[in-house]
Amino acid sequence: RTVYHRGYLRLNPFKYLAGFHSLVLPAVIFAFSGIFLPGAAVYIRFDRIHHPLARSSVYLAGVLANIAFLAVILMVLRSGAVSPGSDFAALLHFAAFCQICIIVFNLLPVPGLDGWGVISPIFAAGVQKLMNALSPLIVVSFALLLVSSESVNRNYASRIADLVSGFGLDFDAIRAGKSYAMIAGPEGCGICRELSGLVSNIRD
Repeated sequence: RTVYHRGYLRLNPFKYLAGFHSLVLPAVIFAFSGIFLPGAAVYIRFDRIHHPLARSSVYLAGVLANIAFLAVILMVLRSGAVSPGSDFAALLHFAAFCQICIIVFNLLPVPGLDGWGVISPIFAAGVQKLMNALSPLIVVSFALLLVSSESVNRNYASRIADLVSGFGLDFDAIRAGKSYAMIAGPEGCGICRELSGLVSNIRD
């Protein structure tokens, strides 16, 4: 009922906006990658979820969804249905890479991320409340540390690279997929170009 009354099941996109997750975090990601990943508000009444394991499972749900998406992408890539050198295959490689990055990042035990949400029930209510209040600042600070600190960045990138290799993804295809999906770049948006060409062909 709360979800409906807050407008989450309506088609008005402004009902979904959450300042930090919908605007600030996507803007930071866009600034460093050229990929725009808008976020939405998810309304959860934690005051009605009393069991610690149930609270943890709420935070795990998003990560499990990302794992499910990753599994589907890998299944399509390995099925042979997509030509290995095609633009679509490159986009799938990049999509799988994004899922891996999101899964790893969200599982970090940093306040504001799902990893913290999973373990937060073991802490006192006062600690949880304080961390929740500080979470936007902590996440942004951690993201800046990840970008600015060479040792942290190298260590983090190394773990991501190990996972990417373990799943059999191709780094060249990932790079090609990223350049193709970028909204901001030397050649603009590859997907937008293709869609524009498709529309022109349909009109002709």
